[in-house]
Parts: sequence; C-alpha cells; structure tokens
Amino acid sequence: MLEFRRLISLAFVVTMPLGLATAQPAVGVTSGVSGPVTGGAFNLPQSNWSGLDTLGYVETEWFLDGVATGYEAVGPWGSDGIWPAVESGTTTFRTRILVRRPVEPARFNGTVVVEWNNVTAGFDIGPTWTASYDEIVRGGYAYIGVSAQSVGVNAMKTGDPGRYETLDHPGDRYSYDIFTQAARSVRGAQARVLLPGLAVDKGLATGESQSASRLVTYINAVHPLERAFNGFLVYSRGS
Repeated sequence: MLEFRRLISLAFVVTMPLGLATAQPAVGVTSGVSGPVTGGAFNLPQSNWSGLDTLGYVETEWFLDGVATGYEAVGPWGSDGIWPAVESGTTTFRTRILVRRPVEPARFNGTVVVEWNNVTAGFDIGPTWTASYDEIVRGGYAYIGVSAQSVGVNAMKTGDPGRYETLDHPGDRYSYDIFTQAARSVRGAQARVLLPGLAVDKGLATGESQSASRLVTYINAVHPLERAFNGFLVYSRGS
C-alpha cells in the first residue's frame, strides 16, 4: 500500500492549456473543445442529470478533440509508487465531456472537480457526482465528467449514433493523456467556452473503483510528467 500513501499526498499547480476553443458544432477531428452538443435520438446527453436548473446549475455537453499521447513504463514498477514512464506514440481522438456549473459566477468557489467516468457497467457513469452532488452544488463547485475510456465512448456511439457517431477513441493506452487534456480545457481560452464567467483556481481529479485503479497509474506515472491537477480523490479501490 506504499503507492497509495504516496499518491494521496501529491499536490501540484494546474498547468495552462494548449490550443483554442470553438463553440461551433463538432465536425471532423479538430483541436480543442466544440459544442454544446445537440441532436440525436433523445436530444439529451447520456448520463444527463435532471433538475439542475432548480438548483442554480446548468448542464452542457461538449466534444473534446486533439492528439493524445501514449505512455510506457521505464523499468519495473514496484510498490513504492515511483513509476517512471516516457511518452510513446500519438494519435487523434474525439471524446465527450459533460459540464455542470453554477449559473451565477459569484456562486463558483474556484474549484473544478474532474471525474474519470466509470465504465464497469459497460457505459459511462459518474459515481462521485452521484454520491456528492448535493455537496458539489452547496459548495459552489463546477464539475466535469470525462469519457476517458473507450468502453464509455463506444457505448454512446451505439446507444445514440445520431448524437455521438463522430466520437473516436483510439484505445485506453491513450486514456491518461485524454484525461490530462480534459483537465487543461478548464483553463484559458477553452474555459471561457466551457465555464463562461468562472475563474478557475484549482482542479481536483477523482475516480471510483475501476477509475480509481486507473488514477493510481495516472498519479504515479503520468502526473509527474504533466502536473495537470492540484489534488486527487481516489476511493473504493481494490488493493
């Protein structure tokens, strides 16, 4: 369990993003954020949350496009949680991010919770949001659910191709950098589209169960290279 003690102690400054955002509907593979996404069979996001308007919050759905980097281990990874890694290969991607934010900027507390969506059920869910949305809303947090893994993306494409057919996930070896790019989208030019009027001070990553296990790899191997988050909440993880 030494790696767990190490990972929960990490805290770094969020880095600035690369690229510019666009509010135009997503067409093809570009770079940055596009949307908000509309249309499809239900004209609603998968995993949408009803009743947010009565709480002073709004939900929007966006596509995130870019070039993702893979990583590979350098030497053996042991129980000390020091897992050196190097970049290994790149490819294009398009995934989905779901944003829930306060309508009134004055209500925002400056912190964005970025969840690695769980796909154990075969589709995207956000356990952290479900378990703590009352605290998120009460505290004035913004929230972003990231479709980091291919299972969730493919389930959306199958469930509502009219809305999600252009999504393109190249495989889970790229999930770590996709998650990093989602974190960086809440800063700078892209944030003005995703979080209009909100000034972001901190980004906190979270993941439960399978997502928590992947965050262990992210924290120990990828975060030392990228420094994209200020802190982490990793829970319900097997040993």
